[in-house]
Amino acid sequence: MRHKAGRIVAVLLVLLIIVGGGAVAAIYQKNSLAHVYFHKLTDKTEKTTPVATTDKTASSTIDETKLKAQLKQLQFVGNVAVIQDGKLVYQQPYGQDPQKNTKTATTKYQIGALQNTLTAAAVMQLVKDGKLDLTTPVSKYYLLDNADASVTVGSLLEMTSGLTLYVLPASELNKDVIAWNLANATVTTTGQYNFQTVNYALLSGIIAQASGVSYQKFIKDTLLQPAEVKHTGFVTSAAVLI
Repeated sequence: MRHKAGRIVAVLLVLLIIVGGGAVAAIYQKNSLAHVYFHKLTDKTEKTTPVATTDKTASSTIDETKLKAQLKQLQFVGNVAVIQDGKLVYQQPYGQDPQKNTKTATTKYQIGALQNTLTAAAVMQLVKDGKLDLTTPVSKYYLLDNADASVTVGSLLEMTSGLTLYVLPASELNKDVIAWNLANATVTTTGQYNFQTVNYALLSGIIAQASGVSYQKFIKDTLLQPAEVKHTGFVTSAAVLI
């Protein structure tokens, strides 16, 4: 159980690396910290740090009054957790959502752009398995107007593909997400970092093609289940949180 808990920590650490900004490329750079975490996530023989556990007896120096004041000033809505010496010593939900629902310690949240982390890890798992090559032009999988061989799988991962989206969908997208991105994406200068969600939308489709199963199934079978992440899944509607 200690080993499995460590893999969950690895997932969280990779999430923090990506949130740091502009670090997607580091996932497959051998000299990067994110690359190390990727191997901790996928290498069954690697020993990792145990996950933090709740200890109600642990001491904490948290000034709850000051913390609440800061959260109120920031208009924070969500769940705050503080880990001290490897133990969860404080957890408290704050705020209400637009529907005036009060948050609780068990409230579920949509992962949003942090899904890019799972997508990047899935890409690298396929690279490790020899089913995907970062130097392969995206044209092997999708046709894009004005895109040449410099627009590769790796450039999507790095967000240096030059792909951009200047429009928003008129309605909620479901099964036609990739088709819509292909129809509306434009190609500008390749090689410059530019955070554009179209890159990872296309990577999700490439993952499905390279793995032979749906993107959702690959993420679940390869990342979520091995890490025993039981409360994370996919939603079928932006208005519904499962």
